[in-house]
Amino acid sequence: MQDARPLPTLFDIAGATVDVQERQIHIQGKSYSCEPKVFDLLILFCQYPNELITRDLLIEKVWLGRIVSENAINRAISQLRKFLANIDEKLDFVVTVPRLGYRFVIPIELVLPDSTPVDKKNKAASRQTFLNVTVTVAVVLLLASLTTVVLLFNEPIAPVGSEPIKLSTPKSITSFKGRSRQPHLSPDGNKLAFVYQTSQTSFSHLYLRDLSTKEQIALTQDQAWDRRPRWSPDGKSLLFVRYRTETGQTSCHLMLLEFKNTEVSEGTEKELFECEPSSDPVLDWSMDNDSFFYAERTSNAQPYSIYRYHLSTKSKHQLSLPPTQNNLLGDYFVAANNAGQLVILQYRENQQTRILIKDSTNGLVSHDITVSGRIPQIAWANYSPALYYSVGNELYYLDLASQQSTSAFHMGKYIDSFAVAANDQSLFISGHLRDTDIWTKDQKGQAYRLIDSSKLDMMPRWSNTRQALAFVSDRTGQYEFWLRDSQKQERQLSKLPFKLESTQFSWSADDKLLLFQHNGALYTLDVDSGEMAQLLDESAKAYAANWSGDGQSVIYGTNSSGDWQLRKYDIATKNNIQLTQNGGYSGLLHKNGKELFLTKFHQDGLWQLDLSDGSEEFISQDVEKINWRNWQIIDQGLVYYQRLGEVPGLYLHPWSGGKARILWPVPQGFIHQYSVSDNGKRLFYTHLNELQSDIYRLDVTQD
Repeated sequence: MQDARPLPTLFDIAGATVDVQERQIHIQGKSYSCEPKVFDLLILFCQYPNELITRDLLIEKVWLGRIVSENAINRAISQLRKFLANIDEKLDFVVTVPRLGYRFVIPIELVLPDSTPVDKKNKAASRQTFLNVTVTVAVVLLLASLTTVVLLFNEPIAPVGSEPIKLSTPKSITSFKGRSRQPHLSPDGNKLAFVYQTSQTSFSHLYLRDLSTKEQIALTQDQAWDRRPRWSPDGKSLLFVRYRTETGQTSCHLMLLEFKNTEVSEGTEKELFECEPSSDPVLDWSMDNDSFFYAERTSNAQPYSIYRYHLSTKSKHQLSLPPTQNNLLGDYFVAANNAGQLVILQYRENQQTRILIKDSTNGLVSHDITVSGRIPQIAWANYSPALYYSVGNELYYLDLASQQSTSAFHMGKYIDSFAVAANDQSLFISGHLRDTDIWTKDQKGQAYRLIDSSKLDMMPRWSNTRQALAFVSDRTGQYEFWLRDSQKQERQLSKLPFKLESTQFSWSADDKLLLFQHNGALYTLDVDSGEMAQLLDESAKAYAANWSGDGQSVIYGTNSSGDWQLRKYDIATKNNIQLTQNGGYSGLLHKNGKELFLTKFHQDGLWQLDLSDGSEEFISQDVEKINWRNWQIIDQGLVYYQRLGEVPGLYLHPWSGGKARILWPVPQGFIHQYSVSDNGKRLFYTHLNELQSDIYRLDVTQD
């Protein structure tokens, strides 16, 4: 749960308007008031719809931490229910969660300023509110998504054969050793700002290339990682993101580089505000030169939201509040055009991306389009109703008039980033060849490459007894499971019927099966025969699945009930029971079958749950949320990755108690994908090789 959500002045609940300033609800022209504490309760529930509100949180937020009796809380909840009955006495607005707290389960919308409440009967057909909050009933969510957008395309748009544009042969703009990427062209089309990094371990800086004179200068030189340069519409300044690391702590800063003259030879840096380090904020200017839009999240366990920041007033406003259910990234990308429209990206299941086009002033949706593939970046065409976006090695052109997405350019490299010139006549594109290997390292620090194919080899998983390593590779053109056996022979385990995402998977206790998830469903793969079987379908919404110690059941995290909780599925009996009540995302069952160790989706830390009596104990603060995919149990204790602190590395939390100790400092090129042998003597990890990327120019020719 977020700690400081902005408080809008108007909420819409089932056709009634909650006026925060007037502290009233308005229903069909009538106004209703209630006791102050009761209205404070209502505001709290409106801020956190469909989220568990514990009694401790009620006391903290409504009674400001003062001592209050159970009877006082019960009375306030009862009075709130009576108050809400004025809206609809048949609806149960507040649901009691036994022993835990309460949950507000009726859909809520945040009403935009200066907007007029819409009659309940016509609301769904007449407007789409910019800020949509989670809906608990699946049918309601489906109906809302079908009726509240202006244009909706139910089926994903797949690329078609014809090309609406032609692109010239790429012309190299940069050819330096290292990585040149994230290009952005000045409004006059003469100057290219981009990010340059000499190696993976070096800092990255902003550079400027004059496309006429071919001269190039460094714009920033701090000991920092500078990213995502964006020219202002008047060409007088650059927005960018800066990361610094001091005493093991990483900080994120939104920066503005203001130029003193039109030659942009000198500039003055100014920090605007700090950002969340796990966000990697996406930026884009508004056409007024005074404000910009950006996508940010409050932590790596929360979805991205869209914000607008005004330079003159130093104020920011949250423009979107995406639901967390089935939308873990939220609104992760935003780009603005010169007509005041925003394009916003959301990941969907089944390797799809949702493209929303909204008016930046009133939030009305003009297009809601789903396309195939995971889109990392999208950009507007400036003089036609169209968008460019990339998926892997492919650049696509989406014509908004015909709603057709077509392949415009195949790069042969992974497209890192691109920019469209203001006159629409050229694109600047950056790409790199991705290459990861799997390495192994012993306790003495001796390391060597174990898997090397010039492709993406990753997610190593060492077996329990058969001296084999399972891993994921894209050698066949898509991700598949591979095995390196005890004879050091490598083979593909099977041809999967779907495109495998980067996924959590694990060996069964007898080393016969691999357990993995895809789009919320759970599967097993027989290592010897290659046969695949489904344990749970997509309705389970299963993630971060692990085998139990005896191999007879599976522990997995799911948000199918709203909050993330851990469940246990017994393969033989098909019993599926919930194990946690206070949250859980990734769980490992001790070999004794009585103790469950778990992490949670919304907060750092490691917990121990006694399955015999349900008691839960917090045992370590050092285990970050990012460990959900790789932490594991070995003979001596729990192994986890700690990226912050004086010595980043892999640590052991011993069963015997006491302070955690480091097993291996982070190796060079280490990616957070690893496996440790059961005796704790050998590490297997994914290693990222040095990347080389350049920027190319593509000239556009209309058919």
